[in-house]
Formats: sequence, C-alpha cells, structure tokens
Amino acid sequence: MKSKSKLKIRLRWFLSKFGPIILLFQRTPLNHVLVHEARIIGTSSITQVVGWSVATITGLGAFDSVAGATTLSQIAPAKGSTTVPAKSGEILNFIVQVTGAPSRAKSWQVIGKLPTGLRHQNATNSNTNAITGIPSESGNFRVTVKAWEEKNFRGGSKSKAFTIAVAPGSKPPAIKGQPESASVIAGDTATLRVGATGSSPTFQWYIGAGGDTSNPIPGATASTYVTPALQATTSYWVRVSNAIGTANSSAATVSVTDTFSSWKAHHFDTPQTADPLISGPSQDPDGDGIINEDEFILGRSPLSADPYEGPSIVVDGDRVTISFTAVRAAGLGYSGLARRYALETSDSLSEGIWTAVPDHAEIVGADQDVSFDSALSPTIKGSDPVI
Repeated sequence: MKSKSKLKIRLRWFLSKFGPIILLFQRTPLNHVLVHEARIIGTSSITQVVGWSVATITGLGAFDSVAGATTLSQIAPAKGSTTVPAKSGEILNFIVQVTGAPSRAKSWQVIGKLPTGLRHQNATNSNTNAITGIPSESGNFRVTVKAWEEKNFRGGSKSKAFTIAVAPGSKPPAIKGQPESASVIAGDTATLRVGATGSSPTFQWYIGAGGDTSNPIPGATASTYVTPALQATTSYWVRVSNAIGTANSSAATVSVTDTFSSWKAHHFDTPQTADPLISGPSQDPDGDGIINEDEFILGRSPLSADPYEGPSIVVDGDRVTISFTAVRAAGLGYSGLARRYALETSDSLSEGIWTAVPDHAEIVGADQDVSFDSALSPTIKGSDPVI
C-alpha cells in the first residue's frame, strides 16, 4: 500500500471534559494540524460530533502568494457556504479552515459584530479556527474572518466574509397568570398555580416577598404548589426559567382567617373586643349559660340571652324521635365555613362512650329539617353542631 494514489484513512478520538470529538482525516502531512486543532474546539461547549475533512497540501508557494492557491472556507455547520445558519438559544460551532497553504496560519482575526453569546476562539498556529457559543439574539450578522501568515495579524493574509444568520429560537419563559392570593382557615392548605409560555419552563417556589431567593421550598418545582397546613399568613412567589432566561412572578399571599375573631368583631364594640373578660372565647357576657365560642358555633348572639331550644325529642312508647333544623353557616365570621351536625348513641350514660349513628355522623347544615327515629335502648344523644 505504498501507492500515493491510495491514501489510508485513520479515525482518532480526542476526549475532553466537553465530550468526544471525532476527527476523520487522511494520512498526509496535515495530520499533525488536526491533532493540534482539537484544542480549539475543545474549549467550547460542544455537544455534537464534528466531522472534519481535510484536503491534501499542494505546496503552492507562499501564503496567499499565488492567486487562487490558498482558500478560506466554512466547513461547519454549512460546508462551503458563506451563510452560517444558527438559531437563537441553540449551540453554534462555526468552523473555518485555510487550505492550500504550505504553513499554518499564525493568527486569526474576526472583523464585525458577533451575535451576543458567540465568541471567537482565536486560534494561533492553526489552519482551523472557530466561532462558538449560544447566540441569544436573532438577525443577520456580517463578519469577515481573516487568517494571517504571522502572529499579531502580520504578513500575508486570506479573508472571507460570512453572514451569521441567527433565526429566532426558543424564547425565555413568560408568566401566564400570576399565582392568586388565597384565604384559608387556620390549619388548612391552599393551592397556588401559575402558567408559563416558552420552551421547557421549570419552576421553583419560594417563601417570602417576590424576588427573595433566600428561602426556596425543597421539591416545589412544579407549576402547582400546595401549601402546608397554615397557622399564619404567608407569602409565596415562583421563579420560572429555561435555558435562555428567567421570568419572576409576583408574590401570592395566603392569609389565614381567624373566623372567631371576625365574628367577635361583628358582635362586640371596640372596647368589648379589646377586653378578653367580655369577648374571650370562654366568657358568657349575656349570662345564658352558653360561652362565646359556642354562641359562635350555634350562630347565636353573645350579648342576647335568648333561650336555646335544642333538638326536639319525642318519646312514644318504646320509641324516641329526635328532630332539629340543620342551620347553615352564614353571615360575618362564617365565610367559607360549614356547620356540621352529628347523632351519636351510647349504651351507658355513665361511661360516656358514644358511637356515630350511620348516615347521621356528618350532616352539613343547609337549613334542612333532620329527623331520626329509634328504640329507646340504647340511649340516643343529639350532639351540639360543630363547625
């Protein structure tokens, strides 16, 4: 295989922390050029396999001394073209090469404005050069790439103009609907949601004012976040991001409603509200035997000693009938609440062990009449309504 017309093909891998690069080249005097030039591309975040094909040296005199002898051309991503196709938000490896020169270019120059996100690799002593990075702006950018015979842009040179055509790509995320503030009862949870447009958005929720990243919520990385059971008003906000940018939403406040306090403020004047001996939950200012907290549960006035009739109990022979009206929870202090009633039975009043009556353990008040009939034994108890 000594015939010069049949050139052997060699495949070599160059490994770097950025991943493998495959160089396919002929066994010619140019093979040492490729070994050297792997460093150029290895400095950028290349995630693709780059194939290089290299022409043989023709030995046509000095650098650029013979018209048409030395050629500068694009070999990636559009081989032979003066247009460099690119996309905003995606990696670009624009590689140019000088062929037909008996010696390597000692310096390279790029004249013109590069799109934001791209940089000139600025090769030295190499016949291959690159412009790499992730462009973040779209448009047409005309640049001239120049290879010089000597260092510091001296001696003969070869240049060519290229247009880096950056098409619009994936856009930074945009918030679609802010998370809404919510009001919950102490101990309850709230669900916060936010939408986003853009490519592959990711979410991170935080506790605190909008923009405060000091308290991220572990694992809260979806567009929906369910708060824990709350005891105090809490502010949340979410950051949405992708590979190109970040969009911050405004904060959403989950306020915890102390319903007894709202009810108390409606029924007592300012001095009474401020006096826990009058408006405290265990006080009975109207003297009717029902403390304020139970007045709240029953939906009664804490300052009017109205008799509480309770359920109707009718005994007829060996049977008993219990009936009452399941009053709905309505008015100030009852927003979002429901009044619930239950019937329980016990075999022994002294032991105080009560069990729920089937189908009567969770009666939600809606101003409906409720009636239950049973034998006298076991004893039947009608419980106070609970909220």
